[in-house]
Amino acid sequence: MRGLFHFALLLLLSPLVLAGEPPTPPTGYDWVTYEEGKLSVLCPQSWFVKKEVQNDTIALFVSKEDIDKNNGLFQTGFSMNYMQRVSTHVHASPSTYASGLIATIAKLHPPVLKNETAHPAPGISTFTLRINDNSRLQITTEYLVVADDPRDTMRVISFEAPAEEWDAAWKIGDTMLKNLILQ
Repeated sequence: MRGLFHFALLLLLSPLVLAGEPPTPPTGYDWVTYEEGKLSVLCPQSWFVKKEVQNDTIALFVSKEDIDKNNGLFQTGFSMNYMQRVSTHVHASPSTYASGLIATIAKLHPPVLKNETAHPAPGISTFTLRINDNSRLQITTEYLVVADDPRDTMRVISFEAPAEEWDAAWKIGDTMLKNLILQ
């Protein structure tokens, strides 16, 4: 019965996978497991990885550019901020805060794609949003926000690239997000 529950949960959370050992990575990728951030993500073999911890927020960056050589910035890559004790910091449940965050981003940048999967598992909400930032940066960003009310945590996951490079970059980003493993 437990196996059936996990299978149903995986179907509901697609593209997310919960827990488990990472499978053999596709050609050209390696797995990066970040225990503190409770996830594993595919990393293109020529890309860079940076991990940071600041108080209750744990961050992981997987980028085409070396963040350490670019003043902490990159143009193309994956970011994950894993926030713990969300309700203590924002005085709202993770799902309420995540919904408001997505709404705020959507107000600032009309979405190209928006999806909310309310409660794919008890207490978990996911939100997906893709925007084109038409400011001077001309960046396209895909957001995936996973709010876990029982654990009082939230992950803000994104993949971004310059708009003119989006189609090629998204092939990599889509692979990374579809194979993301959360613990």
